[in-house]
Amino acid sequence: MIRLRFKSFQSRILLFFLVLFSLILSATYILVGLANLSNAHSIIEADLKSASKIFLRLMDVRTGQLADSARILSEDYAFKAAFATGDLPTIGSALANQRGRIGADMIKLVSSEKKLIVGTDAADVSGSAFGYPGLIEMAADQGEAYALLVIGEETYQTVVVPLLAPAPVAWIVIGFKINDAVAKDFKKLTNMEVSFFQEEAGGKVGCFASTIPMRQRRPLLGLFQTGWKERKGDASELRVMGDSYISLTTQIGKTPGGEAAYAVLQRSLTRMMEPFVNLKKNLIAIGLAGLAISALAGIVVSRSVTKPITSLVEGVGRVEKGDYSTLVRVEQGDEMGTLATAINKMTVELAEKDKIRDLLGKVVSHEVAEELLGKDVELGGELREITVMFVDIRGFSARAEGLNPKEVLSFLNVVFTTLGTIIEEKGGVVDKYIGDAIMALFGAPVKHDDDADYALIAAIKIQEAVGSINLDLESRGMARMEVGVGINTGVTVVGNMGSMHRMNYTAIGDGVNLAARLQELTRRAIFDAKIVVSERTISKAKGNYLTRDLGMVNIRGRTEPVRLYALIGKSDPENPSNPKTL
Repeated sequence: MIRLRFKSFQSRILLFFLVLFSLILSATYILVGLANLSNAHSIIEADLKSASKIFLRLMDVRTGQLADSARILSEDYAFKAAFATGDLPTIGSALANQRGRIGADMIKLVSSEKKLIVGTDAADVSGSAFGYPGLIEMAADQGEAYALLVIGEETYQTVVVPLLAPAPVAWIVIGFKINDAVAKDFKKLTNMEVSFFQEEAGGKVGCFASTIPMRQRRPLLGLFQTGWKERKGDASELRVMGDSYISLTTQIGKTPGGEAAYAVLQRSLTRMMEPFVNLKKNLIAIGLAGLAISALAGIVVSRSVTKPITSLVEGVGRVEKGDYSTLVRVEQGDEMGTLATAINKMTVELAEKDKIRDLLGKVVSHEVAEELLGKDVELGGELREITVMFVDIRGFSARAEGLNPKEVLSFLNVVFTTLGTIIEEKGGVVDKYIGDAIMALFGAPVKHDDDADYALIAAIKIQEAVGSINLDLESRGMARMEVGVGINTGVTVVGNMGSMHRMNYTAIGDGVNLAARLQELTRRAIFDAKIVVSERTISKAKGNYLTRDLGMVNIRGRTEPVRLYALIGKSDPENPSNPKTL
């Protein structure tokens, strides 16, 4: 009922304006975005297809230029005369002059035996085998040949024509480079990014020229290593280092070995969408302004009815933080006033319960207090295997003779505070203080998998703490104290015991009695042990401990002897082979 009123008075008017405006703005934002994205895709795909046709036409023009230049050279009388001399320097000089005149990037003269006669590159060696003999054979069959050649690290668009005198006496190989400069020229013409790829051995593909930045070439090459053939002729979207590109793949030729080369035309979708990004910013700004206006209008309308609810919320918040000192003030006679009265009554009851909880926590352990407060308190218990510890201050009666009652209690409180803190930090529960002794439980009311280990470690820590206390006692000229600890693991009855008017959460049974007897054995000089532990506890422990076997010992009140151990300390973790007993 309160939630419905809260939504009605504080939220409904405000949320109506905000949600309605947000839905309209979001729908507009999404629809405009989808429309712009679809439009950008359509425009780019159309431009890519047009650019692909232009690119192929340009490649045909370049091929025609190469063929014309090669024919001119093959029919040039001066060049034929130089070739007739057989002088390689003269032929090479004439070839270099011709390359400069026709603007070619590479010219080679190959003999009918497919050996290099002379070339324009410094790496050309006269008499060496021409790297593409199949291209010469193709030209011999067809009169001319066209192919892409990879020479060194460069890729050439190449034409082969015969040198006629009047029969073919040699073959002229002439080519234009396909490199970054060519790609940039095409980009200037079409405003498209272009990258050139070529098939390599093993089905892979390599990039030999591109207009995209060097840092993006390797990721782009990675995208084309798988499935790139399937994208040929179809526009597809690729993401390269955060940028989206619409790409179109077109085959531009083959090598004499049959490996195909492709041109990938691209346009950045990211840059195409930049105007829409600015539009989105404007829409967001308009939307935020509209939301602010709607929120202000809603606040003004609902402010008069939300004020008492705000007071109630603040009051409940203080109660949640544990502050019960301030009651809620709502001076209204309607439902808000009734609700305020109920909350004030609840605050008073919570303050009383918190006081009881605090007092109970000082009388019993925190775990037992939670057990008692968390469910109906009933007499009865359950069988459970737990680890019981008894801690006794030796010679306390003699020490107390020279002290007044206040000093006795002060001394006990200091010692019990120190030892009780260690027990609780290790997961134990102080069940009761018996004169100058402590009875502690590990495994009740809350059970842990390592209760036996917790008890053993707590015993070791207690003896370490006693050493520190003794140093303080000696500094004040007082006698040292000794503490004996007995530990046993066994099945006991745990639960609330006593009468319906007064009860105590505790543990009883043979396992408890045995732990008490073990503590008594620490007084016997024959054992010379400050911590006596039963075999059951040692077997349940998971860690490695240094112990001394005390053998089978007859225990008062038991018919069968029990194997006992003196606990010395924790074994060295760096030496896990250290045995559990000494």
